Order: sequence, then C-alpha cells, then structure tokens
Amino acid sequence: MVGEQQWNGSMVREARAYWLTRLKVEALPCSRCGEPVDYREHWDVDHRLASIEGGDLGRDNQWPAHRGCNRRHGQRLSTVRKGTAPRHALTVQDRLFEAGSTTPASAPAHSLPARTRDREAAHQCSPLYVSEVDEDLDLDALRVGAEMLRFTPKDHQVLTARVLDSGGHSRYAVEQPRRSGKTLTIEAVLLGRCRLRPGHIVRFSAQNGIKTAARFTSMADAIGESTEWKIRRAAGSQAILFANGSRFYAHPPKADAYRGEDTDDAWLDEAQEHDLVTSRDLLSGIGPTMDTRPGSTLIVSGTVGTSPEGLLWDSLQRLRAGTAGGIEFAVPQDADVDDEETWWAAHPGLSSGLTTIEKVRERRLDMDAESFAAEYLGIWPTVSANAVIDPVHWATLRLDEALPPADGSAVVAWDSDPAGGAAAVYVAWKVHASDDVIVREMRVEDGTLWVAREVDALVRSLRAKAVYDPIGVSLDIAAQLTRLRTPRVEALHGADLKGGYASLLERINTDRLHHVASEHLDQAVVEAARRPYGESWLWKRTPSSHALVAVTHAAWVASNTKRRERTTIRTSA
Repeated sequence: MVGEQQWNGSMVREARAYWLTRLKVEALPCSRCGEPVDYREHWDVDHRLASIEGGDLGRDNQWPAHRGCNRRHGQRLSTVRKGTAPRHALTVQDRLFEAGSTTPASAPAHSLPARTRDREAAHQCSPLYVSEVDEDLDLDALRVGAEMLRFTPKDHQVLTARVLDSGGHSRYAVEQPRRSGKTLTIEAVLLGRCRLRPGHIVRFSAQNGIKTAARFTSMADAIGESTEWKIRRAAGSQAILFANGSRFYAHPPKADAYRGEDTDDAWLDEAQEHDLVTSRDLLSGIGPTMDTRPGSTLIVSGTVGTSPEGLLWDSLQRLRAGTAGGIEFAVPQDADVDDEETWWAAHPGLSSGLTTIEKVRERRLDMDAESFAAEYLGIWPTVSANAVIDPVHWATLRLDEALPPADGSAVVAWDSDPAGGAAAVYVAWKVHASDDVIVREMRVEDGTLWVAREVDALVRSLRAKAVYDPIGVSLDIAAQLTRLRTPRVEALHGADLKGGYASLLERINTDRLHHVASEHLDQAVVEAARRPYGESWLWKRTPSSHALVAVTHAAWVASNTKRRERTTIRTSA
C-alpha cells in the first residue's frame, strides 16, 4: 500500500482489462514461476513487490501471474508476517541473474513442473543450423534486457543470444517456430545493447507499419518508464530514448524510413512476409545507414514463409552456406510431420516449457499438414508444392506466333512494379469460334516513361480498349494517356480484379488460354504466388509479376468482350 491507496475493485478491473489485451497478443511469463500465462485460463494481476513490502500499485509494479502461483505467494507473505515461515524474498526473475554474475544463472528447479523436466531430459531440441558461438562470452546484453522485460531466458534463448553476440558477421538469420520466444529474445539483446553502449542506435521493423507499432507498444509497456530511459509513443516517431544517448526506433518496413540515418543494429522481424521486391527495396535503404558504423549488423528473423523466397529465405541460405550468422530451429524437409518426436526435435518451446505437447497436438488438428509443418516444424514448402500455375502444363499452351486482330476486340493492359523500375504491356483477344483467349507480349522494359506512348499506339492501331489497375504508378501512366487524348482507356474495379484472377486459373486449367512465347511471362508463372485481397486474392509481387498482372487484366476483359457484328444497311428500291 502507498499512502491510503488500496487495491480496489475498479483498479482490478482496469488492470485486468489492460493485461488481457497484452495476453491476447502473446503469452507472457508468470511473475512467480516463469511459465506462460494463457489468458483463457485462471490468472491474476500480481504485484511483483507486494504492497505490504513497500511496493506501489502502479503499472510498473504489475505483471500477470497464474492464479495458483499468485495465491500461494500471498499465503507465504501472510505466514511471514505472522512469523511462522521464512521469507522468500526472490522471485524467479530476481534469481535469474546471481549477484555480480554476467551470465544467466540456472532457473530454479521449481520453475518447471516435474512432467516438463522429465520431458526436457528425454527430448533434446537442437538447432538444425547454427553459426559458431563463443562459449566464454559474457551475456551482458541479454542479462540487462531480460531484467528490463522481466522474463527468464530459457536455454535456447540463451543460445540465440550467444549467437547474436559472438560477432563475425554483418547479417544474422533467426528462424524459430511459433511460441518459442524468438522476438522476446532479440528484444532483450538489443535493449541491453542500448543500455550498455552509449550512443548505440537500433532500428526495428515488423511485417507492416501496424504490426510494428503494436509490437513496439507491447515492448514499451513491458519495460515501463524509468529515469534511465524515456518512451516516445507518438505514431510515426515511436522510440525509446536512453539517458546515455542510445536510441531504439520503430519504423514501418519502407526504405525511405531508413534512408539518411545511422544504424548499429537493424532488425527486421517476421521477414518472411517481405517478398523479393520489398526485400530488395528495404535493403537498398538499410545498407547505407550502416556504412559508417563499425560492427553494425542486420538481424532478420521470422518463421517459415509461404514460398522459398524473400529476405528471410535468402538470409537462411547464407547461414547454411556459412556466409551469415544465425540460428535455425527446424527439421529436415523429409521429416514425418505427424511424428511427435519430430515436434520435440523442431520446437524449443516444448522442451523449455513455453508451450505444451497438448497445445501442439490441438494445433495439428486445426491445421493442414503444410501449414503445421511451416509454423511449428520450420519446414519450407517446395517450389513445386507451392506452384499456383503448373509450369509443365503452362508450356503446353504456348503458341509460336499469333497477331492481335484490328477489329476492336483486342484488349491492352499494362502494369509495373511498385517502384516503377520495370513495366509490361500485353494484349489479349478472344477467338470467338472456340471462346479461347490468346495473350501476347507487346513490350517489357525497364522504367515506365515509355508505357503511355506504347499503349496509345496499340489502342489506335488495333482500335483496342486499354485497362489498368488504378493504383500506384499505373495512375501516373493513365494521366499521361489522358494528356495524349487516348480513347477507350478504362480503370478496373475491385470485382474485375477478383474475377480476373480466378478466371485466368480456370482458363489455364481447362486449356482455354494460350500464350505467344514470352520469357518474361514464363518467369512470372514460375514465381507466381497468391496474396490476400479481402476474401479473394491477387498475385504476390515478385520481380516479374507485372507481366502476369497485365496478362490477367487483359485476358479477363477480353474474355467478356462480345464480338462486334457488322451492321448491313439496306435501302429499298
């Protein structure tokens, strides 16, 4: 108790609402035993230092705890006050680092239930790939960061920290299954570096701006305000400002957010969500920020993505080749997805007690084999398993040559990559005798300055219609066509986009779409992958996807174009 303030009903309800929101995002460790607190089970808001011991009731002294752990602690305090039991002054977090020690002490035996300790001895989880580590390294950064975030590192988290602190590489890849504490570990290391290294600069991004802001808020709430650091929460400028001049910034994953800044550690979390185009753009912005900072590192972390491509996949390939540092918890590609021994071998959260075998069994029942293998076992999908369009079947639909008609039935479409670095123009038309559609490449080239004049020439010479997706660079090209007074230019609507993508696959699978030989389009088909669009989907952005997008739009409109019949005018004699 502080002054006359009491832990009353309204304070309890407000605190529970706050911590419930946090627990729905992630299972936080119990303040008493260190095991995860599941919001669907019984839990209390605990005060790390009880009011009868001088602790206050504010947020900085709160943390969720299992109801049994919290009540047992309260009973111990009651007996201590009565003089009938010895005082247990240290919680699990207090015992984590022994006095004067620079490395984590072993977690107390009671922090893991007996059943979990038995399983930990029987099932050893080792990383599939790990770079060299310095076993004599003092884990100062982890120690300080874990104290700030108030958690007890497990063995695999300590190993991850050793990997990151061992040095020798400019890039590190960290891949671990869900619910294994990966993000929390990296947060601790980087926060510890900021606190221990004056003037240290960390820049962090998650898969998008909203997720970045949410993760930063969760971390900021966990460490709370202090005389040694201040938290800036304003949207667009979130940061932790340390008294020693260090900074921990949160940025949306955009190259412009990094350009012109200095960086010691750049951390891209959930990097499997970044496709090839986004990854290259990000690296072009991040790389120069490290040029003048000796020892700077890029940390790329996440879980398995939908296809073997992008920044995380590239970083893992470098780890496996020995040209990057990092750690990957996974099993070989041919492992048995339904063998529980495989689960124990892949998931460090099982043997460490961060999750339970019962929960993993439940997830397996809820998920298909490929999704479960990716999320919980670290198995990446193969290219063939992930292919949206079968390249072999696609090859059977190829034509050596075909020219679009000039009768007004052809449709021209263009698309470019998001940065305007390259663009594609394609034409599609329907063969009315068979209802098949033919697509033909007209021009694929770097840049976009040429697109408007190319489209204008095709529309006029073929008496064609031109269509486009009204977003990004395509809007600028449409504006140029307006200035050229190009006729018959139309923007597509959401229904067209949804229908076009489904229609293209249906026509390919039923042999009703044919394509004139095009290396650009063939490459786009190999790279093809889906991305969500409401309840439907669009093509995921890849280096060649603008070719496939243009084909999809042109084919959709052409397939719905009715043949124009000539009107014969007769005069009476």
